[in-house]
Amino acid sequence: MKPLYSCLLLVLPWWLSAQVGGNQLYQDSRSYTPDPAGSAVQLARTDSTFILQARVLLHIPADKYLVTFGLSHIENTPQACNKALNRRIVAFTSSLKGLGISEGDIFIDLIAQSKVYDYEIEQNIASEYLVGFKVQKNVIIRCESHDDIARMLDLAAEQQIYDLVAVEYISTDEEGIYSRLFDAAAKVLARKRKAWLQLSGAEVKPAAAPFREHFYSIQPESRYRSYEAKDSGGVSNANRKHQYVIKEVPRERTFFYDPLNLSGFDKVLNPAPVEVGLAYVLELQMEYELEK
Repeated sequence: MKPLYSCLLLVLPWWLSAQVGGNQLYQDSRSYTPDPAGSAVQLARTDSTFILQARVLLHIPADKYLVTFGLSHIENTPQACNKALNRRIVAFTSSLKGLGISEGDIFIDLIAQSKVYDYEIEQNIASEYLVGFKVQKNVIIRCESHDDIARMLDLAAEQQIYDLVAVEYISTDEEGIYSRLFDAAAKVLARKRKAWLQLSGAEVKPAAAPFREHFYSIQPESRYRSYEAKDSGGVSNANRKHQYVIKEVPRERTFFYDPLNLSGFDKVLNPAPVEVGLAYVLELQMEYELEK
């Protein structure tokens, strides 16, 4: 029994890891865009210089949100479209006062006004004719609480506004975030410089020159992936005596938040929080001149 027990111990961890993969394993790997971890230059050297890079990351919850709702209406005239849309917009934006959102936090964006056509069929002729006009508008709202977004959905639905176009996450402390990342990157570069010189035995001049800097944020919307979990049977028609119409059951498409791969960073200032938020990255490269 001992050999069998040992085999089970070897197999069990793989089996457990497969179970915790989740339904995201149904995701099409061909459509998946991996993180660009490690794609930038880590160390570049010429006969007279070498370049070191630090890549550091900081997770930050948003302190403001820009929420965009879209709505449209079709009527015989553009004036009638505007009147109907404005009535719904006024009712919706007025209800937002209960969330502490003022008029200064709301902007109405006119997106498009277009003609709408249809076809009239008579015998074998399809003649196009003007049905009316369509006007599209967006309501852009600035708020400070993520919980307010869920409340907005209910208030919008009362006015037949169902299209939540986008939610943009904003941090108002980018200067402070940059300072924290810069200090961390400077320490990483100092550590790498010391280690590289110790290993190579080379000597460098005291002064160093900034070579490249890239400071940017990653919005949560770019980190969402989707999949459709299904295992379907098949219908074969080997003798070709029958023609089948296949009627499939609708499948729900699921979206999930996929955190950044941390392996491509020299320093992560804080662990990824449970709350979905912003990620700030600083890539800093310094050029050092070798003593000859």
